[in-house]
Parts: sequence; structure tokens; C-alpha cells
Amino acid sequence: MFTVVVPFYNRSRFLRRLLNSISIQCIENLEVFIVDNGSFEEEAGAAWDIINDFDSSLDVCYVSTLKTGNANYARNLGCEFSSKKYIAYLDSDDYWPDGYLNSVLEIINSGESRPIYSGAKVIRDETECFYESRQIGENESPVEFLLGKNRALAQTSSYILPASILRGRRLWDEGLKRHQDYDFFIKVFDEFGWRYNANSYVILDWAGNSKRLIDFSSIFNFYYRYKSRFSLGTRRRYLLLIAKEISIRGGGDEWLDVVAEELRIAGFLSWVFSLFVKRQLIKLSWLLLCHIRGKRES
Repeated sequence: MFTVVVPFYNRSRFLRRLLNSISIQCIENLEVFIVDNGSFEEEAGAAWDIINDFDSSLDVCYVSTLKTGNANYARNLGCEFSSKKYIAYLDSDDYWPDGYLNSVLEIINSGESRPIYSGAKVIRDETECFYESRQIGENESPVEFLLGKNRALAQTSSYILPASILRGRRLWDEGLKRHQDYDFFIKVFDEFGWRYNANSYVILDWAGNSKRLIDFSSIFNFYYRYKSRFSLGTRRRYLLLIAKEISIRGGGDEWLDVVAEELRIAGFLSWVFSLFVKRQLIKLSWLLLCHIRGKRES
């Protein structure tokens, strides 16, 4: 029924937890491909030992690409190995709660043919929080769904798709190292749509994510690819968020120059000025109202 594709790179410390989360799903006809795209030798050895020692009837296959690629290369390769009807993606540092695949199976058995995503519980360094997400609207832009004012979460580890729409197609852009999940979600939505699974969630381990390097080249490749589909307000908010990340993580002045030019094109200065004027008018109106009230009371 399900093939689980796990891109793997130097994360053996999370592998047993991930395999446990798959084995408790109590789903028959399940196969797992751990696709290692160039891990260090000791990490590959540790992963191999964990898989061999794993006390389960789970069908796990460890595949090494023998070169350093990226997660998208591993995801595309895993699709080609699949022999099942549906493909589920699970990042190596994430995991599923008990019953997750059963909640997906209920949707499939209801006659749903669209790809499926869900909300998530996100674990950060010292906090946990739930993101329930929502169903993307029939006429809603997927760019606005993911990045707009009323944005929602649709993360890779919740994606489950019919294998028939993935085989023979490399839908994961192997040139992107950032926003690859957004890019994939948009491509799939444009052709097939998505169905939200409101009855379960995935668990995302984002502890330590604030220290990860960001590939700003990939961010801007994504931005230019879908720029025409951003609303003006979303473009401005997105560019300001990028500027913040560049400043925090030291992305370089050249990227800040790109952001500044894009904000200029998006009319950012006139927008800020109009907001300033509106706030001043509100402030003046309030002062005038207080003045009139004071006169009446006197």
C-alpha cells in the first residue's frame, strides 16, 4: 500500500525513532527506503547497524547514492524504487504519531484521489506547538496559502501521493536547497490539487534549526520562479522576512541589495510612507477628538 521515502544524510541519531514511528502504524504492505545521499562513513555504518538490529517485521531497504547530492535527489530516487500504490515522504529527523497512516487510509478509502497533507506538532529547542493547518481553497493561490497573510503549514513529512503521478517524473527540484517543499506543493497543486488531513498530524523536530545555514540562492530562485503569483502584500512581507534572515545569518550584502531592489519594485517606500501618513492621521484624529471632548466637558 505505502512506500515511505526517507532522505538521509548524517542523521543516524534520529533513525531508530523514525523507524519506531513507522513500525507502530500497524499498516500491512509497507516498505521503507532510506536513501543516503553521501553520509560520512561512520554515519552510514551506524545507520546500517540500526536497520539490521531493528526488531521489527518492517521491510527496510538502505540505499546509498555513493555521492553527496541533496534531499530532493534522494526523494526522486526513492520514488523510482517504489513498488506500492502510494508514496509517503518522511524527513529523517521527523516522525509520525501512532495512527497517522490509518488516518490517511480512511481518506483514501473514502474515494479521495488527491495527494494528502496534514498539520504538525513542531518541536523547537525548548518549546512544542501545534500547527493545525487547513484545506487549501479551490480557487486559492498555493503561493498565498503557503506564504500569504492567512498562510498555513504543509510540510514535506506529511505528504502522501499516488505513486502513479510521481513515477518517471522528477518533481522534486534537485537544484533547490531551500523552499523545495513549497516548490513541490505548488507544482502538485497546479496539476492535481491537495486534500488536507484534519484527523492527525506529523511531528517535526526543528530543534537546532536556527543554527542551520540558509542557501539564499535557492530562496531567490524560488522567489523569481513564482514572483508573478505573489500578491503585492505577500511579496513585501516575504522580502522583509528574507532581509531579516540575511541580517541574522550573515547572508552577505549582495543579497540585501537584491532584496532592496525587489522592495523598490514592489513600491515598498511608498507603502511605508502611506502607513506612516495613516498612523499620523489616526493620531491627529484622536488628539482632536480628545480636545473636542475636553471643551465640551468644560
